[in-house]
Amino acid sequence: MRGMEALMKASEKRECASLLPYRKCGDEYEFYLQKRETTRKVLPGVFAMFGGELAMGETCEEGLVREIEEELMYSPVHAEYFSRYEYATSITHVFIEEVRDDFESLVRVCEGEYGTFFPFSRIDGNRDIAQSTHTMIAQAHHYLVTRAV
Repeated sequence: MRGMEALMKASEKRECASLLPYRKCGDEYEFYLQKRETTRKVLPGVFAMFGGELAMGETCEEGLVREIEEELMYSPVHAEYFSRYEYATSITHVFIEEVRDDFESLVRVCEGEYGTFFPFSRIDGNRDIAQSTHTMIAQAHHYLVTRAV
């Protein structure tokens, strides 16, 4: 029985919720990302989205609000569920939110080294941004551009 319990535990996936704040600057979308500490187990030293693991019994919306309040001292105003990404060991629920030009003055980064906006043109091929984050931003950008038409 112990072997079966270990197998079941190993197959459980970590479930997370992340926020991708964005704003439009001229004709280009910009996305706010976190510079992760080099000591982190997950995605050390790269830029990624703010968010984290859901607590037991928490919905992805509840987890998103809790995580963003902890990490940015910010309560999402009108976060929109964007997509679900499933990997071998995790599931990530991504929310997007259009934010004001003064967003950086409304938040205080409490996890990670700092946060910064990246214009979409500086994301593709940028090795300082986590590969999974590249994928999610590319899809969010496509959604935003086609929705605006």
